[in-house]
Amino acid sequence: MISVRLDTREFSRALEKLAKELPKQLAGAVNRTARASRTAFNKDAARDIGVSPRKLKFDSAKELTSARADFLEARFRPSPKTVNLVETNTVRWKGRGSPLTASTNTLTGGGSSHLHALRGVLLKSPLKAYHRIGKGKTHSVKGLKQLYTTSPRTLMAQRSHPRAIWMQTANERLEPEVVKAVETAAARAGFAQ
Repeated sequence: MISVRLDTREFSRALEKLAKELPKQLAGAVNRTARASRTAFNKDAARDIGVSPRKLKFDSAKELTSARADFLEARFRPSPKTVNLVETNTVRWKGRGSPLTASTNTLTGGGSSHLHALRGVLLKSPLKAYHRIGKGKTHSVKGLKQLYTTSPRTLMAQRSHPRAIWMQTANERLEPEVVKAVETAAARAGFAQ
């Protein structure tokens, strides 16, 4: 008589290791994808706003919530911080009595926006663009309102080009990252490749 016996103890141990290792690797894959998407969003949003990507990178570093092994979701909420119009390097002001002008071009297909503020003022300390809202002739900060560009959070809320880039990058990067994570977890659990 010939008998065939299957010993599943080693296989069961490998499955237990895989069950512990796989969520950790998947969390890493989700986090790498989220970081890559955030970087792509920041670069595109910076081009859209007209500032350096470094400016937005600094503000968005705290806005990413990482995935964990028990919660496989990473969240990115762009910074609500607005950028003063002066930082776009498009502001022109010839001095007292002349209008403050600026223009920005967007990548979203919304065209460009142009500012022509007759009561615009540039203050040098700190260098910011303002619009006078009072009737007084003094340039105190109380009678002035800062002029801003859009914020990264507004760009994410709208159907903008930076949001589309964020979604495209996430969709392109997630599948290869997950495949790599599953392969790594299987190798660490003892399964042959």
